[in-house]
Amino acid sequence: LFTQSIDGSDLRVLQPEIWLTKVAISPDGAKIAGMHPTKNLVVLDAQGGPPVEIPLGFPSTPLRWSEDGRYLYVATTEIPARILRIDVTANSYLVWKTVAPSDPAGVNQIFTMLLTGDAQTAIYSYERKLSEVYVVDGWH
Repeated sequence: LFTQSIDGSDLRVLQPEIWLTKVAISPDGAKIAGMHPTKNLVVLDAQGGPPVEIPLGFPSTPLRWSEDGRYLYVATTEIPARILRIDVTANSYLVWKTVAPSDPAGVNQIFTMLLTGDAQTAIYSYERKLSEVYVVDGWH
């Protein structure tokens, strides 16, 4: 990961070098959260320093930080999806909300989810796979 000023100057490599996906940056820019290739949630200081792994024990995706930067919201991908509110300083979390399509038939995973800045509205996409079974009598 790199940090850089918005004007394009001051490009720096974060130390230690790390690779994260699905990154969420805290409102003050001081913390970065993302998914490590080990599938663990990682939080690190934007100025560098050792990453802090938050072992949840299940796949999750960082959504955003709370407006005050105290909590990190993450979502699971199962149906219904759980939105967790993680207190990264206490290394604890609670299930904050659950979301699912009103008709979950054929839905096996929620994909992209976004959460508004005030954490009051979530939008998400999912894939529905439906099939039909036909019974045929008299086939020779």
